[in-house]
Amino acid sequence: MASKGCMGCFICVYAVGILVGIILMSLSFKIVELNRAALRQNTFSRNIESDKIYMPGRYYVGLTGKFIEYSTLWVGMDFNSGSSDSGLISAQTASKSTVSLDVSLMYRIKVEYLHNLYDAYPSQNQRAL
Repeated sequence: MASKGCMGCFICVYAVGILVGIILMSLSFKIVELNRAALRQNTFSRNIESDKIYMPGRYYVGLTGKFIEYSTLWVGMDFNSGSSDSGLISAQTASKSTVSLDVSLMYRIKVEYLHNLYDAYPSQNQRAL
């Protein structure tokens, strides 16, 4: 009778272990969305994986992994009086005349330079993008 109780306990523990394993495995996958590129960061050590850039798709990153995503689309920036980005750009000529520039530009991040961008601006890695 005691061996039946042990067997039932073993099956229960085994089933809970399998369930926990399935849940942990499913939490270990992350998605890089369409029109994005990403760097993988270990949230425990804060290190960035230096040899790979992740394009759109689903990836196994482990429980301590996360993606720092950047847009791969063209982004517009305006420097004018009604802009939310910034105001007019003021400059002075050699003859001391004041000139105001109304500038609009478009930029896109080159995916191959994501590591350089993150190294140059680690605290602003996603705020403006």
